[in-house]
Amino acid sequence: MATFKFSPNLALQTPTRDKAAEFYQKVFGLETVRGENDSTALKAGDFMIWLDQGEFLGASF
Repeated sequence: MATFKFSPNLALQTPTRDKAAEFYQKVFGLETVRGENDSTALKAGDFMIWLDQGEFLGASF
């Protein structure tokens, strides 16, 4: 049987990346650890949330 291992990264595409980053910072207290071009990385413990500017396509693990 094949096994599946989750990545410690979650990528979300959003047309409002800056607003999304502000939401995660204010509501959940996440820290921005990288922000460049069209991508922002937020640290959530050992987990990273990547916000990419663009059309909403859903989550990518």
